[in-house]
Amino acid sequence: MQAFAEEVPSVGGTLLSMLVPLVLVVAAMFGALVLVRRRYGLTSSDGPMRIRQILAVGPRERLLIVEAEGRRLVVGVTATTITRVAELDGDDERGRPTTGET
Repeated sequence: MQAFAEEVPSVGGTLLSMLVPLVLVVAAMFGALVLVRRRYGLTSSDGPMRIRQILAVGPRERLLIVEAEGRRLVVGVTATTITRVAELDGDDERGRPTTGET
C-alpha cells in the first residue's frame, strides 16, 4: 500500500489568496469614487457653495451660515423646510433680517 501525503495549504498561500482579491476590490471602489466625483462634480473644496458653520437649535432644526458666490447667508433648516433667515454683510456677523426689520 502506498502512503498518500496530504497537501496542507500554507498559511502564506491562504493569506495571499484572500488579500489579492481584497486589494483589487478596494482599488476598484476607490477608482469608482474618483470617477463619480469627477463626473458629477461632488467635490467639497472647489465647489461654488460652502457651509461655514452649523448651529443646532433643536432636535431636527439647524441654522447654517452658507457662503455662495461671495454672499454669506444664514439659512434655517428643519425636517421639511429650508428658509433664508438673513444675509450677512462682509465681516458683519450680526446680519440683516430679510423681512425689512432693522
